[in-house]
Amino acid sequence: MAKVRCKETSVDSFFGNFLYDQKVSRNHFLRKLNEIIDWSCFTNRLLRYYRGKGEVGQAPYNPTIILKMLLLSYLWNVSERMVEELANDSLSIALFLGVGADEKAPDHSTLTWFKNRLIDNAGVKAYEELFDEIICITQEKGIKFGKLQIVDSVHLVADVNVEKDKQRQREGKPPRDKAATWGAKRDKIVMGKDGKKHKETQYFYGYKDQVSLNANTELVTSVIPGYANDYDGHKLKKLVEKDEGEGDRDRHSSW
Repeated sequence: MAKVRCKETSVDSFFGNFLYDQKVSRNHFLRKLNEIIDWSCFTNRLLRYYRGKGEVGQAPYNPTIILKMLLLSYLWNVSERMVEELANDSLSIALFLGVGADEKAPDHSTLTWFKNRLIDNAGVKAYEELFDEIICITQEKGIKFGKLQIVDSVHLVADVNVEKDKQRQREGKPPRDKAATWGAKRDKIVMGKDGKKHKETQYFYGYKDQVSLNANTELVTSVIPGYANDYDGHKLKKLVEKDEGEGDRDRHSSW
């Protein structure tokens, strides 16, 4: 039986833990989150959804690194593209991910492929349960939740050149991202050529996830992945119901 292996990182080099010990506070939230959760327990569970399962072919990124990046995108309500930029600019995030300060984090398209692979193979429920499990572990380790929950949608832009993709489809080729759809992002007031102000809708091509996070801890408690053209009202209601359904959680104080 082949040995499971993932890409090596330089976290144990001068540009890793030695530097982080000097620059990142011992009380930093991400350092604490790393310490209270045994992230390695997710590695083999996630590798089984990889082609080759980490045993054959090119060594993949450790899936736990990607799971952490997706968690951060929900925690801070930012896109996968933005969380890639943050990961490459922040020492505290690099510490959390387990990569060296001299290394690039996985790019946003890798995050999208990872999420799609997991949902396609195991379903949306399995994806949601990963985050639910993280929440349960943090509670067992002493993180308590307040009563106020924040629900919102996160717009995730597909890693696709839309004009080139249209040309591909005119030539009878399939779209590069079959699951991506068009959705409305927001309305803004713009000045028209006639000098008058009018409302203009901004659209994006990709996905839209619905997220609920606790106001005290800024930790995600529920997530429902979806398509860009999904109606927010139905899913945001489901998020609230999902949180209410877990009433056994202790939500009366912050950590």
